[in-house]
Amino acid sequence: MLTNLINGDCLVELVKIPDSCIDCVITSPPYNLKGLRGGKNIAVDSITMWKQCNIPYEDNLTEAQYQEQQITLLNELYRVIKPTGSIFYNHKVRRTKAQAHHPWQWIGKAKTKFYQQIIWDRKSSPNQALNFLVPSTELIFWLTKDKPKVFKSKVSIKGEVWSIAPAKEKYKGHPPVFPDLLIEQCINLTTQTNDVVMDCYMGLGSVGMVCKKMWYRDFVGIELNKEYYETAKKRLEK
Repeated sequence: MLTNLINGDCLVELVKIPDSCIDCVITSPPYNLKGLRGGKNIAVDSITMWKQCNIPYEDNLTEAQYQEQQITLLNELYRVIKPTGSIFYNHKVRRTKAQAHHPWQWIGKAKTKFYQQIIWDRKSSPNQALNFLVPSTELIFWLTKDKPKVFKSKVSIKGEVWSIAPAKEKYKGHPPVFPDLLIEQCINLTTQTNDVVMDCYMGLGSVGMVCKKMWYRDFVGIELNKEYYETAKKRLEK
């Protein structure tokens, strides 16, 4: 397994990557929760685990700025994936002022082709607000450039609803990481030996760790926060 870890802004670093060289992207951006609320902190009865984390990213953009940023990101990912490649883009329906905001508001404006929507059933939620139903799911948008490689026989969950509990690992100052099974599903579904997997919001390197565990998948990780980057590097070196 080869690894290429980059400490920097993914929108700056992605433009340095050649066209059509990545087989699979598995990533989840910051959700701009504070920015969606006009700069206000998240309420106590909302997603308290995010409030407890010292999020280093600029999570307080105006919603218009955030959506433009994500469109730019998706267009760059579209450029760098191979014609047979796939992007698994994790996001969620966010809420403010008694209204839900769906990620399709910007995903639909990007160059990427919408291949399939996967529902990640997390089985539970820290958000126990009384004025709407408990939001126990997130969305994984399977996006492509052309016709992707698909190896359905290689995955353990063959439906579009993935009932996978959140990862048990807890890291001070970082939101919960992707569970291994979710990453394995994406990798097994769309990649083969020696393919290249990328996470452009690498965090603590969970996608890279699964690539290392599965062997013969190379990994490219981009992370803005220096502390997260160093932690990911140490985890992958062990």
